[in-house]
Amino acid sequence: MVASAFSNVISLVNSEADCLGDFLQSLSTDLWSHPSACIGWTLGDVVAHITQGADTWSECITRAVAGDSSPPEGLQPLLPGDRGSQATADRAIQLHNEMGPVVLLTAFGDS
Repeated sequence: MVASAFSNVISLVNSEADCLGDFLQSLSTDLWSHPSACIGWTLGDVVAHITQGADTWSECITRAVAGDSSPPEGLQPLLPGDRGSQATADRAIQLHNEMGPVVLLTAFGDS
């Protein structure tokens, strides 16, 4: 029963990601530099954040299943009371700037 519930959630997430990917693909690349609803972030920054999050969580889950609770390579564990928000935002914006819309859209689809 639990496996079935997880399968349903995974199917739903994949379906929603496909819909979002289709929407993003319909946008012109110049729109990726426009402000998003997230203050200080462009649309491309938000897509990079989602893409980066999917990759990070996937790697964390894979590592945990293998018995490794350390953070993925290049990431530091947070100390009690620390927040990773600014570091996460900085990495997302950097990822968007490095990849650009076309490559980032492919990375989104892959993640």
